[in-house]
Amino acid sequence: MVHVPTRGDNPVRLGPTVPNTPEYGPSKMSRTPYTDPVQFELERERVLNKSWLIAGRTEDIPNAGDFISFESHGETVVITRQPDGAVLGFHNVCQHRGPSFVTEWKGCGAKKFTCPYHGWTYDTTGKVTSVPERIDFDPDHLRDLRAPAIKVDEWGGFLWVNISGDAVPLREWIGEDIINDLGEYHMEDMRVLDIVEDVIGPDILVYHMTLWLKEPRTDAFVSWHQDSTYFGLS
Repeated sequence: MVHVPTRGDNPVRLGPTVPNTPEYGPSKMSRTPYTDPVQFELERERVLNKSWLIAGRTEDIPNAGDFISFESHGETVVITRQPDGAVLGFHNVCQHRGPSFVTEWKGCGAKKFTCPYHGWTYDTTGKVTSVPERIDFDPDHLRDLRAPAIKVDEWGGFLWVNISGDAVPLREWIGEDIINDLGEYHMEDMRVLDIVEDVIGPDILVYHMTLWLKEPRTDAFVSWHQDSTYFGLS
């Protein structure tokens, strides 16, 4: 059975009366945007690291203390479920010497995180709670010290992050049209059944993820595809 969402009164976005190709027709694109390392760094700085990115599924962290790690464009962050049900996130960087202090990619029921190098302890919001040999540090430096926070939100059953920590609200960023379109699928009620990853290299790396979701009320199946291509220069 294939799940077919009802659109209700939403405007038609596909069909013979809706243009789906540019009026200027086909054209040839330069390979430079895909291979130029300078342009890639600019895209990471000005676009990707400032955009909302899908980091996981809500079901990955259902209970308080559950967490997952997410790595993207040179940054690693941790997303945690709080006792009140909220989701928070922070950069996985110890404020002492800079290593990752959350050493697992995911876990359940965490109360704290302890850096394996010098024993600095953090709560699940990323705030420093314990420092060995605290007397050796300036109290003003340690006051309210925490791993840099990021923006985290949930929509459509997905966990979204904004690594820059400075972003417009998620729903505003997604936009009303897309929320209305994809909202009809009720993806928050679905569960992941399978994930497929393919990496092709060495110079061109293609990352493909397929999420197969099952709608529990109707047993209908829907697939969600997320594709990324990374071009490397040997």
